[in-house]
Amino acid sequence: MVPAGKQEKRKRPALRLDLPRVLLALVPVMAFAAFARPAVSEFYASRFLKDNGSRDIFTAMAITREDARYSRALGCLYQNASGTVGLQKAAALYRQSLSKNPLDAQTWLSLARVYDEAGDKLRMDFALEKALHRSSGDPRAVWDSGVLLFQTGDTSRAVAQMKRYIRIRPDEQRKVYTLCVTLGLAPRYLQENLVPEEKPFLRRWLSFLMDSGLTEATGPAWSELRRAGPDRGDYLGYCGFLIDKGHFMRALAVWNEFLSFGSLKFLHKSGQIWNGGFDLPPLERGFDWKIGKAKGVSIFLDGNVRRSGRYSLGASFDGTSNPDICLARQIVPVEAKHAYAVSGYLKTSGITSDSGIFFEIKGYKCRGLDKSSEPVTGTNPWEEKSVEFRVPPACRAVTVGIRRSSSTSLDNRIRGEIWADSIHMIGIK
Repeated sequence: MVPAGKQEKRKRPALRLDLPRVLLALVPVMAFAAFARPAVSEFYASRFLKDNGSRDIFTAMAITREDARYSRALGCLYQNASGTVGLQKAAALYRQSLSKNPLDAQTWLSLARVYDEAGDKLRMDFALEKALHRSSGDPRAVWDSGVLLFQTGDTSRAVAQMKRYIRIRPDEQRKVYTLCVTLGLAPRYLQENLVPEEKPFLRRWLSFLMDSGLTEATGPAWSELRRAGPDRGDYLGYCGFLIDKGHFMRALAVWNEFLSFGSLKFLHKSGQIWNGGFDLPPLERGFDWKIGKAKGVSIFLDGNVRRSGRYSLGASFDGTSNPDICLARQIVPVEAKHAYAVSGYLKTSGITSDSGIFFEIKGYKCRGLDKSSEPVTGTNPWEEKSVEFRVPPACRAVTVGIRRSSSTSLDNRIRGEIWADSIHMIGIK
């Protein structure tokens, strides 16, 4: 036996750390931190966006302090509130957000707006510069910074930003042009400083000017597009615009340039009819023929029945309707107070009803001129018809048409075929 005084002390079992179990127990906590915590923050943030409740965004910030979006969202809430205190709190929250994400151009812009409202120009300029340097790839930030520059009166930098926006979003050029024109910026200034030099941008710019009715500004825009190399549609579109606005000599210059653009070398002058023999397919734009449409009428180029050249213009009536139709019409520039004669040949086959086909001359967008030749019905060989007229003082162009008026008789449905060819205009004393 061991003496009682010398009994060994009983050893306590050593505390052993089961590391695998501890790590396993920490997995749910880590999972919550990694997944559940941001999800809960997003839940409260979405409630804030829906109901604009500041308590929800405070909750989201408390759960996920490192997320820069929440302090920015609360900053917006204070910025929209009135008073200096609200602006100060908004600025502090924006700065807090930027300390977590200094590359966010939208937050820099929001901070710049706060300083602008507070009258702190120095800090506003600093925040705006930060936003501009970080907005290169963000179209919304580029647009918003341009708008802010307009609001602060820095027009040149605003226009430069909008030019960047156009290059990023070329499909939104019209929105930019509309804003700038609405703000009173001159089209010539915008063309020199806003519109990029490439042809697609110049084409959209010219289209905007035409649609906006800024006729005088289209001249310089067209000159720039000419240098870039317009295509067929550009020539015809601009020519048609000038005709519609009554600038017939300018339109004729564009038209002649269009003719030389292709294989044709014909110079179209005032008082002349273009393509009067229908040897070329009508373009239905510019100074060429525009073909009519009506129920029961078929209009075509006929290479078999013709007086001269390659084709004539033919029309077939099927006897089912009583159309009032201009089979083809053409706008011709003329000189006011001058006298002219239009002559052409008509051929008919079995044209029924009492209302036949005739040549018609009317003033284009002017009053005082409405002349026509005798109508042709029945069956007739090629026969020349002519109309003499004097241009009223206010007229600069006339419309030459091949027409059939509707009949008022009971038997008014028209059947048969008509051909027109060799139409021309000459000046007379």
